[in-house]
Amino acid sequence: HPTEVQQHYKGSYKAIEEHWSPQGSLGRHLRDNFHVTLIVNEILFVHAGLLPDHAESSHQELHSVLWEHVDVHQCNTMAGPLGDTGPLWTRNLVELPEEIACPMLRKTLRRVGAKRMIVGHTPTESKAIETRCGNRLVMIDTGLSRYLFNRPALLEINNNVYTEHFYEHLQEPT
Repeated sequence: HPTEVQQHYKGSYKAIEEHWSPQGSLGRHLRDNFHVTLIVNEILFVHAGLLPDHAESSHQELHSVLWEHVDVHQCNTMAGPLGDTGPLWTRNLVELPEEIACPMLRKTLRRVGAKRMIVGHTPTESKAIETRCGNRLVMIDTGLSRYLFNRPALLEINNNVYTEHFYEHLQEPT
């Protein structure tokens, strides 16, 4: 968001590139700790969604391809893993009609060995956590950013019981 670029980087896109580079503090942290996909207890976690074509790659392959692409293009392109059908940007599973999205979801889940997928990235219209495709797709983006709905929430999963928690609006950092 332009306001964040101004606040945190004094308007310098060069500073952003340095921060995200393999030598930058954020770049190092994300490369070491961020997983493009993660499966825990047969639940696939992915930022935006994983489509069947990308599900053929291993988790490590997706991670490597993503960061190689970022390093080469400095995020200046929407091609490859950063493209609009990639796991960081796709909205297909959330926005396509269920008769199209649900077969895609089932195929992906089968390929990765999961029973459910949890995604963010696309704020839900209700500003609450929603599900699709027989509760196999859980959409948890409630618009937490102060630039959207300012509605922070989290999904707690405990013994296969899903509980939604909401918090007071985020305040501007001081």
